[in-house]
This record gives sequence, C-alpha cells and structure tokens, in this order.
Amino acid sequence: MKSLQIRIYFLQILLQYACFYSREIIFNPQPISSIQVSSIDKYTAFYQEVTDDNKWAFLSRIQGGICVISLQDIQQPTLVTIIKTKGAYDMKIRQNYLFVSDLEEGLLIFDITDPSVPQKIYTLSTPMQSYSLTVTKDMKTLFLIGNGIVYCYNIQDVKNPVFLSKAGISTPITNKIKLDETESLLAVSNHVAGLQIIDVRNKNDIKLRASQLTASKVFDSLFLPGNSVVYAVDSYFGIYAASIQGILDIPMEKDDLFPLNFQIIYSSPLFIMSIDMTKIGDYFILGFRSVGLKLFKVVNQNYFSPQYIQDIDGGQMCYKLILSSNEKYLFASNGLSLVIYQSDSPQINKDFPNLFNSFQSNVISGFNDPWPWEIFCFNDSKHVIIAGGSDSTFIFSIDNPYQPELITKIPSYQKAAYDGLTLLYDQSPQTILYLGLSQLGFYVYDISDLKNPIQKKHIIPSSVINDSDGVHVNRDNTLLIIGNGSIGISVYNIKDDKFNPKLAGEFINTDQYKCTFEKCAVNKQSDYIFCACREQGVVIFSYQDQKVIPVSIIQRVGTEYPILSADETHLFAAAGFQGLIIADIQDKFNPKIVSTLTVDGQAQTIRFLPQFDQKYILVSQMEKGQLTVINIEDYSNPYIFSKVSNPHESSSSFCITPDNNSVYFIGDMGLRYLPIQTSLKIHTQISVLTVNSSGKSFYQLVNRGQKLKVGQTVQMVFVPLEVNRDIKISQVYYYRNYENKNLPAWMNFLSSEKTIQINVDKEGALNTFSTEKNGENVLILEVFQEILISDFVSDVISQKIATAIMGALRIKGVLSTYNFLDSNFDPNKFDYLDFYNTDIIKDPKTDAKIQTSIKQILTFSKVSYPIRFFIESSLRFNYKTFKQENIDLFSTPSYQIIVYFNINQKAKFIRKTFEGVLASFSDDLSSLKIEGPSIKVNEIVSSQIQIANLTNNFNEIIFQGSVQDSSNYDIQFQENYLVFQNFIYLNNPVTLNQSSSLQQQFNKAYSNGEASVESKFQFTFDINTFLDLDKQQIIYKAYVVTDSSSAPLEIVQTSNLWIEFNSQTMTFTGFKSISSFLSTERIQVVASDGFTEISDQFTIYFNQLPFSYTMQLIFQIVGPIFGILGVWKYRSNIYQIFMESSYLYSNDIAIVGDLYKKQIILFDDVQNNAKQLWKALNKQNKNLQKDIISQYSQQNSINISEIIKKMHQIFDKNHKIYPNLDPREFDFEDGRLFRTIRGYVLKILLDKDKFTTQLFKQLKREGIKKYSKNDWYKKYIHIIPSFEANQFKIINKNLENTPLQSIMRYKSEINKLNLNDFAANNTPQYEESEGKSNIYKLRNNEQEDDVQEYKNLNPFPQIIINITSLNEEIKKQNQKQYDSYLLQEFIISEALGINQNFFQISPNKGESIIAYPHQINNITAYKKDNGCCLTLRKVLKDDYRKIALTINNPLPKWLNCEIMDGIIHIWGIPKAKDEPEIQIRIINEFLLPVYSFIILIKDKEGGDLRDKKYVKDKDQQKKRQKSETQFKEKPGFSYIQNSIKQGLPYSPKNQVQENKIEFTKSVFQNILKSNFCTKQLNQTDIEKQISINLQQNEINNNQDKQEPENAHDIQINTLNHSISSNIPDENVFSVDNTIQSPKTLTNRNLESKEQLYLQSKTKINQLYSIEDHIQSLSSKQVWQSNQNKNIKLQSSNQ
Repeated sequence: MKSLQIRIYFLQILLQYACFYSREIIFNPQPISSIQVSSIDKYTAFYQEVTDDNKWAFLSRIQGGICVISLQDIQQPTLVTIIKTKGAYDMKIRQNYLFVSDLEEGLLIFDITDPSVPQKIYTLSTPMQSYSLTVTKDMKTLFLIGNGIVYCYNIQDVKNPVFLSKAGISTPITNKIKLDETESLLAVSNHVAGLQIIDVRNKNDIKLRASQLTASKVFDSLFLPGNSVVYAVDSYFGIYAASIQGILDIPMEKDDLFPLNFQIIYSSPLFIMSIDMTKIGDYFILGFRSVGLKLFKVVNQNYFSPQYIQDIDGGQMCYKLILSSNEKYLFASNGLSLVIYQSDSPQINKDFPNLFNSFQSNVISGFNDPWPWEIFCFNDSKHVIIAGGSDSTFIFSIDNPYQPELITKIPSYQKAAYDGLTLLYDQSPQTILYLGLSQLGFYVYDISDLKNPIQKKHIIPSSVINDSDGVHVNRDNTLLIIGNGSIGISVYNIKDDKFNPKLAGEFINTDQYKCTFEKCAVNKQSDYIFCACREQGVVIFSYQDQKVIPVSIIQRVGTEYPILSADETHLFAAAGFQGLIIADIQDKFNPKIVSTLTVDGQAQTIRFLPQFDQKYILVSQMEKGQLTVINIEDYSNPYIFSKVSNPHESSSSFCITPDNNSVYFIGDMGLRYLPIQTSLKIHTQISVLTVNSSGKSFYQLVNRGQKLKVGQTVQMVFVPLEVNRDIKISQVYYYRNYENKNLPAWMNFLSSEKTIQINVDKEGALNTFSTEKNGENVLILEVFQEILISDFVSDVISQKIATAIMGALRIKGVLSTYNFLDSNFDPNKFDYLDFYNTDIIKDPKTDAKIQTSIKQILTFSKVSYPIRFFIESSLRFNYKTFKQENIDLFSTPSYQIIVYFNINQKAKFIRKTFEGVLASFSDDLSSLKIEGPSIKVNEIVSSQIQIANLTNNFNEIIFQGSVQDSSNYDIQFQENYLVFQNFIYLNNPVTLNQSSSLQQQFNKAYSNGEASVESKFQFTFDINTFLDLDKQQIIYKAYVVTDSSSAPLEIVQTSNLWIEFNSQTMTFTGFKSISSFLSTERIQVVASDGFTEISDQFTIYFNQLPFSYTMQLIFQIVGPIFGILGVWKYRSNIYQIFMESSYLYSNDIAIVGDLYKKQIILFDDVQNNAKQLWKALNKQNKNLQKDIISQYSQQNSINISEIIKKMHQIFDKNHKIYPNLDPREFDFEDGRLFRTIRGYVLKILLDKDKFTTQLFKQLKREGIKKYSKNDWYKKYIHIIPSFEANQFKIINKNLENTPLQSIMRYKSEINKLNLNDFAANNTPQYEESEGKSNIYKLRNNEQEDDVQEYKNLNPFPQIIINITSLNEEIKKQNQKQYDSYLLQEFIISEALGINQNFFQISPNKGESIIAYPHQINNITAYKKDNGCCLTLRKVLKDDYRKIALTINNPLPKWLNCEIMDGIIHIWGIPKAKDEPEIQIRIINEFLLPVYSFIILIKDKEGGDLRDKKYVKDKDQQKKRQKSETQFKEKPGFSYIQNSIKQGLPYSPKNQVQENKIEFTKSVFQNILKSNFCTKQLNQTDIEKQISINLQQNEINNNQDKQEPENAHDIQINTLNHSISSNIPDENVFSVDNTIQSPKTLTNRNLESKEQLYLQSKTKINQLYSIEDHIQSLSSKQVWQSNQNKNIKLQSSNQ
C-alpha cells in the first residue's frame, strides 16, 4: 500500500513537471508597482524578503534600518514602519520569524507574527561582519557567512541559537549564500575567491567540498533542480555553469574537493548582480546593474544552452531577485525602491492569420501558362505541384520558400489542358499523382523520383468525351472521385492498387442537371459525395453499394469548390461571383443555406487555414489576383478579416504548406509565394488606467480576451521575445477597410518606448466596412530587425564577403548606421548590389545566388506584425442581467444619458413626475424620453417607469427605443414586455379594501346604516377605502343608483339633488324631509386612476326621527302643557344650570402667534362593546380576575395581547352581537379596544392595592383643586395632540416619527403591564419609545400577496407623565408603600377616558367623548358677556354669548374645527386683537353641551390679554418704540437711502413703486410665516418669482371716487403657467394712502354676513393655491441645489 502511495506521489510530480514544462512565461516589461524608500533619507536599499503569502515585504538599508512594506494592495504598496538597526544587510523569513545579518550587530531575530509590529527577540554578536544568511525549511539550522567563513547554528530554540560548526575560505568580502533544494549543499558567492560549495549534510561538521575561480567576481549563484548543475554569476563576464553530478557521492567524513569545470553559457559585457529561478528550473532571471533584467528559458533541462526570451525594464542596481511563492510576481531591489513585476503568458497575436507581409511576397515565372488550374502542396512542406491549364504540369522545390526552383514538368498529352490533380493524403513521401486532363480522362503517375515522373495508367471514365475537372481522394485513400464536367462524376476504388484505379460507381448526367461538375468533397464514411456543379450549385450524392445517386442540391449559381467542416455538419463552397456559401448539411436530403458572403472577384478556390481550428477560410478571387481571409467563427455571420491584392494578376488556385508557414498561389504571372507566419514574436502588454479606492491611479493589466471599453485610457507596450538583436518599430498603422491607414486621433504611438497610448473611442467599437460585430481592431506594426553580418554568412558567402556586403549596403543607403533597413526600400526595384573589389572577385557561378540571398535577407528584415484587440461599447443596457448581477441598468462612463422608449398601441405609459431629470411624455402616452445624470436616470428607469396594459397578452406589448450618451454609439432596442418586466411595472388596478367597505364605514358612522330625516347628515369615507398600490391620484365620482332602467344620477358638489358629494374631501352631505321617512337610497362611488376603475355602494335607510323632531311632534300633541311651561325651548339652559360641572373642563391657554391644538377622541360604542366582551370572557374564565392578579404578582407584568386574542375568538364566534365593532380594533395595540381592556385590568389591580388606591384618590383630590373634576389629571401629565396643522388646514392627522409620539412607559412593551427593574425608592425611570408606524396588516390573511395595509384611524393624543409634579405631590402625601407603575398607568387611563361605568347623559370622560361623530351637532364658541344682570346670569350659567354666525361660522375667525376619523381636531393661531376669552361647547344631537372648556389668549410674555390695563400699557410701549424708528420705517425710507448710496436722484414716482414692492414682500412674508409650506424661500427667490402690477394710474384716478376691490394682485410665475391670487391679510397695511388693507376693502364690498363667509372661503382657497406654488418653488430650489452639488462632485471626481 505504501509503495502504491509513493508511486502515485511521484506520478503527480511528473504530471506537474510535464504541465510546467509545456508552459510559457514572460514578464510584463514595466513594473506593476514600486515603492521608493530613498526619499525617506539618504540610505540605499539592498536586500528584500517577502512573506510566503506575498502580503508583506522587508527591505534592508544597512544603517537606514529595515523598511516594512504592506503588499495587501500589490498595485499600491505602502510603507508601514521602519525597524531601526545599525547595519541590516541580508534577510531570510521562515514561518513567523525574520532573520537578519547585520554588519554591525551580527545576527538579529525578529518575531513577525504581526508583520506591522516586528518584535526583536534575539541578538547574536559575531566576531566578523555578517554579510549573508539562510535558514533551512524546517527552521532548525541557520547558516551565517562573514569574511568567507560559513557558521552553522542550531536554532530549534530560536531565542537561544547554538553554534555547531564552520567551513569556508577566509576572504574580506562575501556576497550571498544559497542552499540547494535538498538542503545538502550550500553555495557561497565569493567576491574574491570565486564560488565555494559547502557540504552541510552533517551540521556538526560542515565541510568545504568545492572551490573554483571564475574570470572575475562571483556576485550570485544558483543550484539547479536535481543538483546536476550549479550556476555562478560573474559580474563582468556572464553566467558560468558546471556539472556537480557526483558531488554528494563523496563521504561526509572526507575532506576531498570536487572539481568544478566551468564553462560560460551566457556572455555579457553588462554588470550582472543577481539571479533567481522558477521552482522546476524551466526559467531563470538575471538582474543587471542599470539596464534591468533578462529572462531565459531552459528547454528540456538543457541547462548549458539557455534560450533568451526577453528584456525587462529596470534601472539603477538589482541587488537581489525573488520570485513569489506562486511565481506570479518578481520582486527586485534597485537601491532606491522595491520594484514589483508581474508574470504573464505571452500574448503574441498569432491566433489569427497574418497575410499582411505582402512586402515579403515573391513571384516566380518558372512556367509559361496563362491558365494554371490547380496547385497542391506536398506533406513535406518542401514541394508544390501545379496543373498547367494549357502547357504542362510543374513540380517545384520550395526548400527556400522565397525562391522556389523548378524540378521538372510533365508535358501536356495531345495538347490537352490539365484541369485537376491530387496526391494521396497522409502518405510520406507522397509518391502517387492523379492528374486530370481536359476531355481525355486522367493519368496515374509514379513520382517517387520527382525529377523523373513515370506514367502508370491512363483512364477515360466515360465512353464519351469528358473533362476530369475535379480530382479528389477520400481521407483514407481508398476512393478516387473524378468530376467529369457535364458528363457527371465517377468513383474509383484505389484501396488495393493505387496505380490501377477500378471504377466503383458512376453518375451519368443525362440532362438532369444543366451544369458542369467541378471539384468534389467526400465525408469520412465515404457514403456521401458533395460535388460543385458550376451553373446550379452543390449536388449531394449518396454512395452505397457502388451506386452514385443524387439526393439533393444546394442551389447557388457559380459554385466551384466545396469543402466540409471537421464535424461534417456544414459545407463551405466557393460560388464564383456570389462569394462564399455556408450550408447546414446535417440533413443530407434537406440542406439549408446558413449564410452567403460576397467577395470582390470570382471566388474560385477555398481552403481552411488549418492552424486556427477552422475559424478562418482562405478564398482566391480569380481575375483580381486576390486572397481573402474570412472569419467563420459564427456560421450565420461570416465576415472578411483581411485581403491581399496583386493588381493585374489572376489567381485561380492556391495551397497552404502543412507547416502553416506559407501559401502559394498560381495565376497568369506565375507562382507567387506569401508568408502567413513570421518567426518574430512580440508580446503585447495591454493595461487600463484605473483608480483605486484611495484615489491613486495606476495601470491595471488586462486579462487575455478582455475587451476594452469606450472611454478607457489604455496603454499598449510591445515587447520583442526571443530576439538576440535590436528591434525597431518605426510605424504603427490602423488596419481599416482592408488597408493600412494612419493612426486615428485617439491613438498615439511613442516609438522610443514601443508604446501606444489609446483613449478608446467609439469608432473602434463599430466595424463599418464589414459584418463583424465584436469590435475587432487590428494594428499593423512596421517592424525592422537589425541586420547582422552573420545573417549573410552561408555556404556561398564567407565572413569576408558578408562584411563587404554590409559596407556596400550602408554606402548605398539601404542600411542605416544602426543596421536597419531603409524604410523606402522596395524589393521589386532592387536589382543588383555591386560589393566586389580587388579583394573579392565576382564569381558568375555564385553571383546570382548571392544577389538573391541579399535581397531575401533585406526583405525579411522588415515585418508587418498584426496586433488584434477588441473594443466594446461602454454604454450597456443591462436589462437581462442587472438584477442578478446587481449592476446598473445602464452602464456608461458619461455623466449624462438619454433614454427614449416608445410603446405600441397595446399599452400606455403612466405619466409621472421624476425628480432630478428632464422627462417628457407624448400626448398620447405612447413615448417617454428621460434625460439627465446617469445615476438619476438609472434610478428612475430601473424602478419608477410604469405602464397601463391594454391587453393581457404581454407578448403583444412591444417596446422600441434607444439609449444615448456622449461617448458611444446609440443603442437601439426592441423587446416585448416580458423581457422588460424586471424594471417596467404594470399599473396596479384600483382595488377595494374589503375590510373597510363603504357600507361598513357608513354603518359605523350611522348605526346599521340608519339615518334620520329632517336632519342634515354628513358622511366622509376613509381615504384607504379604495387602494392604489402605485400611489397614483384616485379620482372619485358618486352616483345615486335607482332600481329603474334609467342611468344613475351623478352627484356633484353643487347639485339640485338631495345629496352633494365633494370628491376632494370624499364627503357626502344631504338632507331628507319627513316625506322620505322609511325610504332607502343606494349610493355608488366609482374610483379611477385614469386607467382602471372600481366601484362600491352603500345603502342609507331613512328610518330614524331626530330627537328634536320627535319632541316637536310630542309638543304638538301636548302643546298646551309645554307651551305654558316653555321648558323645551330652554332645555339647554336648564341642562347647563344643573349639569355644567359634569362637562366643563379647566382653561386652555393659547399664545398669540403660536399654533394652538386640541384633540378629543370620539369613542362611539367601543367601550360598550369592550364591556360586553369583558363580561363574556369572565363567563368563559371565572378566575380571570384572580389570574390577572396572580400573574401580576408573580411576573410583574400582564400580557394584554393574550386577553385580546381570547376576546377576538369570542368576537369571531358571535360577531353579530357586536355589529358596530370594527374588527380592526383587535389589531391596534394602541387602539381604543386595547386601551379600554387595559383600563379594566388596571382597575382590577388597583382595587386590590389599597395603598395605591388611597394615594390615587388623594392625588385626584389635589388635582381637582387646581383643575376641574373632569381634567384633574392635568396636574400630573402633559397632553400633546398627535396631528400637525397650519393656520388653515390639517397637514398630517397622524403625527409619525416625532420625538414624543408614544406614551412614556417604564421599560415595557406597549401591550404589557410590566413591573420589572423598579428602583428601591419606587421612583420610576422612564424612557421615550421610538415612534411607531401606524401601519398594520389585515388579520386572517395568510398569503402575503393578499395583505393590505391601513392606518389606525383613532390614535390617542400623546401623554407624558410629569414626574417632577407627581413625585412632589406623593411626597406631600407621605405615602411610602405604593405601586408607582400602576399609579401612573391608571392616571393615563383616566386621561384617555377609559371608564367601565359612564353616564350616558354626559358622555365625556377624560380627553374623550362616548359618542359617534354624527351625534355631534355642532361646536360653538362663546365670548364673555358684559351686559346687564351679570350676577344673575352667572348664577344661571348664562354669562357667555355666541360668537359670529350661529350656523355658518360658529367659531372665531382664527379657530378651526374638523371631525376626521373619529377625532375632533381644534386648532388655530390667535392674534393679539382676538377675543381674549372664549368658551368652546361641543353640542350633541339633543342640542345639549357634552364637553366645554375655556380658551384664554395670552401674549408671548405670558400677559393676560383680558387685563385691559396690561393691554393699554403694551400699546403705549409699542407707540413709543414706533415713534423712535418712525422715519426709518417709512415706506420710502429704504428707497431714498438706496438712491443716496447709489448716487441716483430721488423720484416720487419711483418711491411709489418701491412702496408697492415692499408691500408685496410683507404680504408674502406673512404667508410664509403662517406655515404655508415646510420650507421657506429666501427674500431673493421671492423677488425673482413675483411680479407686481398695481395698475397705479387707475388707482390714482379713482382714489377719490372709490376704493379698489383688491389692493394687490400677486402673480406667481412657474415654468409653464402663472396663477394670480388675491392675498387678504388683516395684519398687512398699505404703504401709502392709496392702498388699503384687504380686510377694510373686503368689508366695504360685502353686503351681508353670508357674503363675508363665502368671500372668506374663496380667499382661503386662494391662499391654499398660493401655498402649493410656494412648495413647488421650494422643491424646485432644493432640486436645483442638489443638481449643482452633483455637478460639482462629478467635476471634482473627473
């Protein structure tokens, strides 16, 4: 078993070595990065060490210490720290330790577990200078050299090295020491004594085993794998190599020396300093002084003949070279910096055809035949044979490809033309020739002796005259197929006797095909034959049992030559003027043409270029003398890659030599040679300018096959490989439109650096002259190779003659001083070089050969070297992958982008407003254009575009459009919706919230949907009744539905119907007389988003009589009694006298100029339902109260949610018992039902806690003393209404995400009563809970897709415990034992109006009223009456009188009231001149007050405005201040002052205009101060947006006659329209005598209070309109500001 494992191990090693030996490595010539340390101080960098993971490097600098360098980002190495030393020189890293040889201190050892913070753990002083060291892999032994002596130490205890032995030759200076791979030998590079080898197998007795001098100093050395050879680097003379086979055979105990027989394997006049080698020894690198590095390859372990590969750029010194552990990087220290190179595989651009060296082409007119038909290349790549069309058949030798030599010719028989020929495949040598004749059959020749072909057989396939145009042999050399022109085809068996073919099948064309059969092809199985039939196409024959039967034809006129793909699935044919045809022949009976590509001339012959794996086809064009290379990687889209033209020359056939080096084609000019490969190798290093995360730019190497993108900055560096001579790239051409052109403006060639700088342009991404689609680009390097004297030396040219030739060439100017060919050299014009002189005599026998050789050498020193790369658009529409790959929908380097969509008639775009871009929709919503910053366009298009589909077949919805940017060509697209559904969304139809239908809401507002006649009713449905998931505006229409066939009647806001509908507020109002008693009406509401609509209905049952109306009927019956008493008329007064204390609350304070808010909850029937559910739960669980008390005692908490869940179960089973209870109440953790049940639980706990109960009663008594018995709790809490409003309307009814949103609790969840973590002194510690979103999911919906959302319609006000006040009062009561949490929670419960037993006549409780919204008749304000009998009226509670109008406007002007979602909202901003004391009464349907409180208005200083003396003093103070600044505050003062400053004359007319402007500013500033918008515009923006037209002349003319109706017209100009609004404000006064305040003007023009009311409403609406435009302007300003910031940011980044 162990033996098997060893074998497997060695097999793996062999496989690894085989893999490595087949590899090719080069180094990119320019470093990928470097870090300069010389700038730190004056010290020189010497040696470097790198950790195995290539993450850290250490660079020694003797007295400058050791630089610790991070290589985490190898493109950007960074200096982390410097280890201070006295003389750090060489280093070695093993495991987590750094060993340092220090010239001053000896041996230093550092712990580098954390490389950024090295820790010195040991110092060993040595008696000599320590130059170099190394450590064994197991870190047991260290070798240190000084003065030529190697010291061996045991370092198993790294903190205590132990000396073992020493050996060597004493010298003053030693360079480096290195171990072999087995760590048995140690090489010493000695500055004076050459190379020493130490035997270190016995660490206790190491021995000198070899010592040998070289020509000079040995600076470095290297053991090669297998310990077979050692290299010694001689600084001045090169690399010496010596075999050391057998050195380890010397016994360890002997002192014998092993002889080193050095031989120089690489000579160099340059100073060599270092060497390193790959692990398996196939490559090594030399480091030179000042000139960089050189890479060598060792082929087949021939270490004595290394092959030069390349130069690597470098400068200064190269003290040491280190290959990284993975051999990906090469680290060099050059005295100034640490330099890092990256290895790569050669990219020599030989994976595509190179027919660009037409300069090297040559034609030989060795035969005189204007119509040669076919040429065949022999397998040996040394001969070609040509079938002459009218002369003979010729055989040429191509030993010298450039100068073919005619060997022999086969004369024509009876002057017949030779039409076709072939040789046997895979025969070596090829000795049999089949040669076809026109009209005379074919011949069989024995060509074993090429100089003397022997005719073996002459066969005429048919009894009639035939052409034998095509001669073809199948792959296994068993069948010979002859194309017999118009006669047909013949098949011969040559399996057994190649010289005697036997007929094995024949097809005689008896007018079946009107064409002549030419060349044929046959498949591998030889059961199908494909023959070109010139006038019709390619005929496919089945060949079975010697029967040739046509089965199909590929119709195409002009077909000449067919070939098959390697897998035989496709056929390629030259089709004359139609060019190349590609056909799918998998079904032989039904072939299909895949594509056709025309070429310039008559396509005659086609062949694969074999070295490119059938990716390219070469086609000859007969009359044009042209060869065309066609790329066929995509059979459906072949394209012309390149062309070679020889004007005035025909080209009938060609062949490619099997070595793939040459192509020979024949025509009327003779035999032409063209190279298709060059021996020159040039590596292309392509890198892209990149910016890292820290903002530093560098060039990032491009991976093989990676495309360049438009907009990138690219650098191409060209590196000659394996060339031991100078190379000059004189010019670079851009191969475009099949010709060499100058480089475009976006490319720049730096000839001295062999580099091209490219700013990638869109021109390179689109091929406009062919069908190529991948952005293929080709550069042609015009390369000149240095011509050496040795190039001319041959069997006929001696060294002396070669020298003379070189001299003559320089004299004639053919060669430059640096031995490069002159760029104007033309080989076609080079006839003769006369280099002969008195020492060199012309020999006519060799002169012609010498001249040909000179011409060839000169011609081939110039090479056209193609470089291919691909460019792709950097503009990408990633609609298929952007979500999976998490990338942008549009990728572009441009800042701006334009996207255009057009949709067919099956859908429409939904018009939206997109922020940050310019977007436009067509009128018919069929197109959309979005233009703007790429980031914003990406954001919008990927998530915000929406369509309304007009069909359910999404394949029918077709999008067309384009994407544009400033860098690339436009992208055009056309896709159906299913492709775009990842980012274009369908319009979600308007849906009905099934949990909140109109009928349910109406039933809640009016019990069981029953309304009263003779009473005005009002119903507002919830905004969430109809849902639009897209948040589009919903348009509402309402109809009265009749049972008749007549159409429903639309309800509008002002109609003659009994009902009105306000679609803006979603409110119905109506009135039915007594005649409609017991009638029923159905109302339908239709909700639409413009594309979809849905409707819902509710029914009103008019079967109720209002109490007042009933009482009136009763009084009509018992009129005399009540008429005498008059009790009913004064019922409100009577109720007020006896019951005022039950509904009167303490005073509220409103501050002048501040927003006053009050919120009162309408509990409807929830508390009654809660009481019933509580009783039902008690019946179900008779121990409920005990369980609650027990749980609270044990756990200090009660889980209210569990109680609610049980009640929910009761409700589900008996929901008919609770018709008015909204099921959603069970979902609201802070809702009315939860709060009510919470109050019940608190009451139970409080009743069992006598101490807390007693304290609660005491606190209540104290609270009543300061406040009323109805709101005593205000002494201990703060109440904050949970809605936002401005002066005129509610902005947000649910205040979300505010700091004081939730009730303060003691470290508990909202649904738990918790007593944990109480402080010992019972002082509660409260924390403010985060604002909760009032979004809840419907219960009983398991599928997430069906879950709808709605908001809690009845949020309580926010209540905060006043801890200070509460604790002070508790301290006064001297109560020590109580439940602080329970006490506070019960106070909150009382404040919220939670009560088990409530009095129905006065339903107020806390901040709530137990009533439905429709049971509130009105909310009226009263002011203090100062009339007569005031004392009596106080006693009778009649000392307040109503304010304003009784019906239309029951509240003062500054105060607003609105009942919304079961909440009474009261708000407003009082002014100093408003009534300082008003009483607010909430009146129920019986016209009895149920809730009353007084609002006292105070000023900012807290002064009571009821105090007339205080008000008078304030007024006098203001007058004094006003008089002091009166002149400065005059309207014209600012104008006069500005005029004086600017040196302008004062004009009264201009002053009037200035007054108008100042007035308008003040009007608008009042609007802004009144909270019309959330963001204010500054003064400058207001002046820009507002233009004032006062119509001054008209006002002046009518000043004495009448007042203007409106003092000012203010216009707000937006982008597309303007809105003019009249702004009334009683605080704004005119600035001159011609202008009056709007209030004065309004009062003068109104004749009645009703008109005043209507006028006020109109003006308020106008103010709302102004507000909306102010917000629009503010939003625009913010958007513009953000845009400017983005532009600045982009500019900064660029």
